[in-house]
Amino acid sequence: MQTNRAAPPMEPLLRVDGRFVISGCGLVLTPDLPLAAEPFWPFGERVTVVRPGGTEIETPAEFYATRYRLTDGSHRHAVSVILPEAGKDAVPVGSEVRVAPSTRDRLRSQPCASPEES
Repeated sequence: MQTNRAAPPMEPLLRVDGRFVISGCGLVLTPDLPLAAEPFWPFGERVTVVRPGGTEIETPAEFYATRYRLTDGSHRHAVSVILPEAGKDAVPVGSEVRVAPSTRDRLRSQPCASPEES
C-alpha cells in the first residue's frame, strides 16, 4: 500500500535584489549567501520562486561555492544561487526563493572560521 506524503513546507531562503544571466550557465541571483562550511560540495534541488505579485514557479536551482577577489587583494567566499532554466523575466527583483527546511538549515549554518585560510 502506498502512502501519499505531503512535501515539507518550503521556507524563505533569500529575496532577490538583482539577477544576471551567464550564457550557458543560467540566471544568477543576488544576494549570494555566506559560505556555511568548507569543503562545500555543489548541489542542486528544486526551489519555489514566489514573485512580487504572488504567483509561484517551481524550477531547478544549483548552489555553488564562489570565491571573489576584492579590490584590496583579499578574498570572500560565498554560495551562489543559479537557476539554469529560468530567465530574467521569470524571476523579477523582489521575488522570494523558497527551499526545503533541510536545505535552508544547510545553507544558513554558521560561517566557516576564516575563508582566507583556504
